[in-house]
Amino acid sequence: MLMVFISVLSFLVGAVMTGIYVTRRMARLVDKEAGKSMGNMQLAHAMIRWVKIKQDENNLATALIKRSYKKIAIYGMADVGERLLAELQNSGVEVAYGIDQNATNLFAPIELLTPDEALPLVDAIIVTPLNYFDEIETILVKRTDIPILSIEDLMFGL
Repeated sequence: MLMVFISVLSFLVGAVMTGIYVTRRMARLVDKEAGKSMGNMQLAHAMIRWVKIKQDENNLATALIKRSYKKIAIYGMADVGERLLAELQNSGVEVAYGIDQNATNLFAPIELLTPDEALPLVDAIIVTPLNYFDEIETILVKRTDIPILSIEDLMFGL
C-alpha cells in the first residue's frame, strides 16, 4: 500500500513539475512573440508615417537640415537604413557612414562600421531599428557625444 501511495505521489509531483515547466516555457515564448509583434506594429506605423510625409511632399532631409544636421551616420543598415540612405542621396545631407553590428557581412555604397569601432565625427547618428532604440542609444552614449536620434523622432518632427 505504501509503495502505491509513493508511486502515485511521485507521479503527481512529476506531473505538476512538468506542468509548471511547460507553462513557464510557453509564457516566455508568448512574451517573445508579443515583443516581435509590437516591434512589427511600430515599424508599420513608422512606415505609414514616412509615406504620409512623402505624400505631403516633405522628406526626412528637410527635417535633418532644419536641425542643422548636414552630415550624419545611419545606425542599422537593414531595410529601413537602406531606404533612409536612398532618400538622402542628392538631398544636401551627407551620409558619412553606416553602423551595424553585422557590418562585416553587409554591402553598402558607404563605409560600414561596427558599434565597437571608432565613430568619426558627424552632426548626428540616426538609429533605424525602432524597437531597439533604447538599447542602441545606451551603447552609443557611452562611446560618443554625437547626438543620437531615432528615425521616428525625425518623422514626427516634420
